[in-house]
Amino acid sequence: MTCNWKDSSKQMQAYHDKEWGVPTHDNQKLFEYLVLESMQAGLSWELIIRKRETIRKCFCDFSVEKVASLNTEDIDHIMRIDDMIKSLRKVTAMISNAKAFMNVQQEFGSFDKYLWSYSNFTQGFNHIVYT
Repeated sequence: MTCNWKDSSKQMQAYHDKEWGVPTHDNQKLFEYLVLESMQAGLSWELIIRKRETIRKCFCDFSVEKVASLNTEDIDHIMRIDDMIKSLRKVTAMISNAKAFMNVQQEFGSFDKYLWSYSNFTQGFNHIVYT
């Protein structure tokens, strides 16, 4: 679905048109979305989309294993990166989230299987009527 957003950035338009609401079974993409959603808490989604590449660099291209292994020196480095969201709580939460993500993968075989089990492995459809 393509929407004509007069005052929106090309990045937001691309996210809306190509990613938002599109089901994925890619565990790395799911971890990326978890990181982005967690970093967004209290901020606008447009800000997160604008900072997405900085967040990607800070969080090892969204490699869950690498993020789970980040240490205090890595955190200090991330907090000094220009254009990064300067929230120590959010940065440390991403490391905890990565470890929890890996635990879920180990228990369920993949994060994807865990998430999709809640919908009985089927995609639901919401029918919205606009008036």
